[in-house]
Amino acid sequence: MQEQGLYPDPKMFVTIISRLGEQGKWDMNHMIQKTFENMRSRGHKKSGTIYAALVDIYGQYGKFQDAEECISALKAEGLVPSASMFCVLANAYAQQGLCDQTVKVLQLMEAQGIEPNVIMLNVLINAFGIAGRHLEALSIYHHIKESGLSPDVVTYTTLMKAFIRARKYDKVPEIYMDMEHAGCTPDRKARQMLEVASLVLQQRN
Repeated sequence: MQEQGLYPDPKMFVTIISRLGEQGKWDMNHMIQKTFENMRSRGHKKSGTIYAALVDIYGQYGKFQDAEECISALKAEGLVPSASMFCVLANAYAQQGLCDQTVKVLQLMEAQGIEPNVIMLNVLINAFGIAGRHLEALSIYHHIKESGLSPDVVTYTTLMKAFIRARKYDKVPEIYMDMEHAGCTPDRKARQMLEVASLVLQQRN
């Protein structure tokens, strides 16, 4: 395709990278970058869209350095990373329990002049929860409320999960009650976690 002077459009390009990632063929990364550079040199106007997709895909497969380089390259082109792009990268770190890196992404977001939203702060709660740092997860929850933002169902369920991981089951019903008092409707996941915590507490008694 490229030998004939043809290059994939953004959607096809992202699909190709995704397939390579699924197959673990990251040794072809240099070819991906070369194709991308050729697309940019041809004046393609959707590089921001491609960068966002690349951050997502690289993050999913643990290619954190490549994901961060995408954000740096985006900024070098004079484009502004979106809040969702930072959230995607932060979530990739959070899924691995890499709290320090997740916080770093939050700081990069703030340095860009973007106020962290509930989605980003939920990601941070999850990172601390996975790392077993439930008290820090709780502090983020308090920060959300103190900053005037409204915790959503994901905030509460993620915090409940953090305390279940830490085996602090007695706190889970309290978080559930906070959710109800705030007028946030519990979802199936929240109810399941409440049941798990309640069962453990009953067995202890």
